Amino acid sequence: MSAQFHGGHALLIGVGGNLPCTVNDVKELREILIDRQRCGYSARKVTVLAERDATADNIRAELKRLARVIQKEQQGTTVIVYFSGHGSRVESSDGNSYYLLASGCDFSSSKKLNETCVSGVEFTRLLEDIRAERFLLLLDCCHAGGINLPKTLGLKLQPEALPAEVQAFRSKRGRVIIASSRASELSWPGSPCSAFTHSLLEAFCGIGGSQQDGFVRTSDLALYTREKVVAKTNGAQHPILDFSEADNFEVAYYSGGGAAVKALPFSQFVLQEPSTGDAPQPERIKAPRRWRWALWILALFLLLNLTPFHFWDTIRDALFGLPEQEQMVKEAAEAYDKGFCDEEHCLEAIAKAKKVIDRYGASARSEESSLNGVPPPPIGHVSSSVAKQIFENGSLNSVAYSWWIAGRAYEKLGKFCDAAAAYESVAKFSHARTWDPQWWPLKGWSPYGWFWSPPDDARFRMADVVQRCNPQSGGNP
Repeated sequence: MSAQFHGGHALLIGVGGNLPCTVNDVKELREILIDRQRCGYSARKVTVLAERDATADNIRAELKRLARVIQKEQQGTTVIVYFSGHGSRVESSDGNSYYLLASGCDFSSSKKLNETCVSGVEFTRLLEDIRAERFLLLLDCCHAGGINLPKTLGLKLQPEALPAEVQAFRSKRGRVIIASSRASELSWPGSPCSAFTHSLLEAFCGIGGSQQDGFVRTSDLALYTREKVVAKTNGAQHPILDFSEADNFEVAYYSGGGAAVKALPFSQFVLQEPSTGDAPQPERIKAPRRWRWALWILALFLLLNLTPFHFWDTIRDALFGLPEQEQMVKEAAEAYDKGFCDEEHCLEAIAKAKKVIDRYGASARSEESSLNGVPPPPIGHVSSSVAKQIFENGSLNSVAYSWWIAGRAYEKLGKFCDAAAAYESVAKFSHARTWDPQWWPLKGWSPYGWFWSPPDDARFRMADVVQRCNPQSGGNP
């Protein structure tokens, strides 16, 4: 079939420069969006800013123009904004601010920086002015590549995948944000496009969709992209989903209004190694031999003090095993992971998760109740002191994660009503967090791991499973 997706608008930004992959990404995404046999966007409503055109002034002008267009159309509008390039938090004598580093970015002074880059505050304000019914923001801001800073300006750049300044934007309904990777990771390039964009394109073609009814939905994009990017990069890149107030809305067709899934129109994806571009590499300085033993002792001292659950706790666990509660949760998670949770292992995961819930549910509810009025802890990378506070609510974290495991297992089994009930139970524990330590060898907090939120993830998944739950068939289709 060939049909137009009415009300669809897109602004695709690829900064280029020392990131040529970003230009390929926006070109491939545009071709899929305007293909009448796929996404069905009108070509005149899809704008590309690439390389020299992706300046801060042009980005501002296009976002303002898009706001005016949407204001005239009002009802039934869908907007996609895609940015691929460097995004960094810049520390200077004037403060600490996030910037999208546009083409032609000038670091020679703070004034030039504000003129030639787009700050997180300004970017959020421009997005909020676009009052579309449905808004999907795609950020690919963790590319490798050199950024040369004048030493005299005293600037320090810290890559950041999802700027905190967009908090106000994403708090409204009909807003979904997907970032390509965690701040500590690189966005892996590939041929003909990056791992993140390739996964997006597959989802825009209907691959991995939960409902084969012709529409691409935000949950399809978010969940498929998160799963496939991790697989394509062998666990080196993990997309971030931000959807706290979002509903599961339609953003495009995938087959021109038809229901048949279409393959991508180009050859197979090939992963490439991230390049450090033209960044100056620091000279390696070897410490004098007589100081090396002191450096080793200092490193061990820092290691022990960085981790609230200290070295001897790790030795104890290695010798005598994990505490009972942690061991039970670990067994439930391992059962879910086995064989991609086939029927046998899904049922095993549910049974083991329920044991945790039955044994520690009362303690979890008590811990959650004691935190009433306290803001939920942050997600992502946190300080050791914050991590220690999160770990203190052991039953709360264990039970919420166990409900999440049960929900995912029910979903794999096609028991969508049971999955919805499990996710609803997770959502009640708003202060629960789950820890992903990455490769850190010791138990507890590490400078490389991160926290994620089972209740936030459960709320997002509920939008899909509730739609697929059929109460008239006895609770599950």
